[in-house]
Amino acid sequence: MKPTIDTYGESLKTILSKGLSLGLLILDPDYRVVYYNEWVEKQVKVELKYFLGESIFKCFPEISERGKDRFLIASMDQGLPHFLSSHFHEYFISIDIFKDQMNFKMFQDTKIYPLLEGEGRNRSGVAVVIEDVTERTLYQNEIFRLNRLLSGIGHINKLSGRIEAESDLFEGACKILVEKIGYAFSWIGFIEKGSFVVKPKAYAGIEEEMMGRLITRWDDTEYGTGTVGKAIKTGQTQVIHNIQDEPFPDAWRAHVKKMGYQKACAAPLNMDGKVSGALIVYSTAKNAFYGREAELFEDVAVEICSALSPIRERRKRLRAEAALKARKRELERQSKRLLDVNATLNIMLKRREQDQRLIEERVLFNIRELVEPLVESLKKSGLDKDQKAYADTMELFLKEIVSPFSRDLHAKFLNLTLSEIRVANLIKEGKTTKEIATLLTSTQRAVEFHRQNLRKKLGINNRKVNLATHLFSIIQ
Repeated sequence: MKPTIDTYGESLKTILSKGLSLGLLILDPDYRVVYYNEWVEKQVKVELKYFLGESIFKCFPEISERGKDRFLIASMDQGLPHFLSSHFHEYFISIDIFKDQMNFKMFQDTKIYPLLEGEGRNRSGVAVVIEDVTERTLYQNEIFRLNRLLSGIGHINKLSGRIEAESDLFEGACKILVEKIGYAFSWIGFIEKGSFVVKPKAYAGIEEEMMGRLITRWDDTEYGTGTVGKAIKTGQTQVIHNIQDEPFPDAWRAHVKKMGYQKACAAPLNMDGKVSGALIVYSTAKNAFYGREAELFEDVAVEICSALSPIRERRKRLRAEAALKARKRELERQSKRLLDVNATLNIMLKRREQDQRLIEERVLFNIRELVEPLVESLKKSGLDKDQKAYADTMELFLKEIVSPFSRDLHAKFLNLTLSEIRVANLIKEGKTTKEIATLLTSTQRAVEFHRQNLRKKLGINNRKVNLATHLFSIIQ
């Protein structure tokens, strides 16, 4: 006798009950639970004997709430199997699991088979087979997110090569995180100098009015104990798995709930060896920042800091170049002013020289035409010896005034005294020491003293050079 499926009845029951890593539920035509295996009982964490004979829609109300009951009904009515992929449906029955400090729903691939019996193939119920694909789904999702993050890092790297301002880098990075990588909201904040306030510099995925209501600090006050404050204080990337634990203002807490934010991650921005701000993103995905995602997000922050350094260096260089150009322009203006002043001074000096020559010419003309004739007449008017000597001295001084010798001698030898110039002028005229002493109403000893000083200052001391001859030669 050939064996049939019934031959293995007890063995199959054991396998179906305990030997599969799959969930199995058998429903009758009225969708009542008539069988379940050990996997279902273990995952649901309820003794399913309490569910036996009960409607599956009563046992698991989320099936109807999420519209998945239509697949059971269609399979029962039409006798056709259905496959519910976790990619589109996430799960069939709600099973909470806790993994890596995260609490989320189990991802399930669900297959629904109609149960047919008899030659008429009458539908006697449905079998629901549930496969836990959470590990695989999380892994696939992580690969997907990591690839998007890597792509985002590449976009930020390209961005840094074509921008000039820090604000463009920050705004571009925030847009990439939202539009290219897929986060719901991102912002970049820096510590305000001299305070514990973290001031937003750029953001994306949120309205300006709502962004202005966000209060973020990095001290030990209420608003300094959140993800951003911890990232700045510790210098380490922070992930919050329950967004409601963040210290938000009331208006922001309502906004978070409305937008469906689930998780947040903040990475410190380290510039020149110290933390000066943070990069923050919010995600609506319940399994965000799972695995290496947080580590790779930290690389995004590092990339922003790396791009920021050459921008700041370029800005310093441009400032230095601008200051140098401004200094050069100022020096050119000063140089032009000096040239203008010099030109004006030259004109004034020329005019002064012209005026001086004109005055000298007038004085010389008056002396020669008016004074000298009077002195000559005075000498012929019968003066006594002393009077005649004074007249001769007056005439000598007048000649000294009109003669260019004194002016030329003083111009060439600025260290000569007035007395020495007078003595030199008389020596040039051939006067003796005695005559000079008489004309200057001085002593012969004083005249000799002036003669010796003249020889020293003219550089002919201790040389056999006639003083009068030398005086003629240096003027010529």
